[in-house]
Amino acid sequence: MLATARRVRYRANRAARSLVTGAGKTFALVVPDLTRPAYATLAQEAGRRARAGGHLLAVADWAGDPAGEPRLCADLAGRADGLLLCSPGFDDEEGAALAEASPVVLLHRRIGSLPAVLADERTAVNLAIDHVRELGHHAIAFLYGPDVPEATRRHARTIAARYRARPVHLTATQADFDTGRALAGEVASSGRTAVVVFGSNLALGLIAGLREAGIDVPDEVSVVAVGDEAGGRPVRSILTTVAPPAGEMARAAMDLMLMTAGRDGHAATLRTIRFEPRLETRTSTAPPPRRG
Repeated sequence: MLATARRVRYRANRAARSLVTGAGKTFALVVPDLTRPAYATLAQEAGRRARAGGHLLAVADWAGDPAGEPRLCADLAGRADGLLLCSPGFDDEEGAALAEASPVVLLHRRIGSLPAVLADERTAVNLAIDHVRELGHHAIAFLYGPDVPEATRRHARTIAARYRARPVHLTATQADFDTGRALAGEVASSGRTAVVVFGSNLALGLIAGLREAGIDVPDEVSVVAVGDEAGGRPVRSILTTVAPPAGEMARAAMDLMLMTAGRDGHAATLRTIRFEPRLETRTSTAPPPRRG
């Protein structure tokens, strides 16, 4: 029997084995880039939740290389009792195939009917627009990262048109600091007094670029970020954000993972948990400059 197992390169299914033994499980969290503080926070919160139940959480990233994500997840599927995937790039077919090999729970992304923990993006857009309008801004620019879903962009365009916000819509090639800084000139030339930026890294770069160009933030241009993937002190100290509670989402995702990988199998937990975003007002937004 052992010789046959070696010949076919048999690998034990950890999930099935743990169901039989009742032992603590080992799960894997896969994120795009562990150098981002928000993902480190996610790993810490989910790890604490796992340890509280007598389980372990291993953490891996694909270093921002989309081509490496499928290989990494396929390798982990046979080794871990379940996969917790943050912002995966799979389509429905690829996600379903991975879920056949291992229990899967998603964070910040919906793929088919897989269990997922999501932020309410429409509410986030509404909060960001309402915030700058309440400050008195009526000329608003929108800066999207490349991964912002079309449905979210469409909703932003609809709300902006409803409020007659004279919107300008811009799309960044990357959602990072340097790209945001490079786009400062284009944003400044638009003449808009407020910018809704989808991604805090992009927003922080934009603020730096505007200030380097001699444009004061927030006295001349206000900047609010939808999402807080950067995390850390710079965001908490200066950037107005609309984002879901990251720690609560991480804990909910781990709870859903434990249920999905439990004795009742996948079918009992094919559901979605949505979190409402919160507006955190800081020093990057203010009323528009007075003209006259």
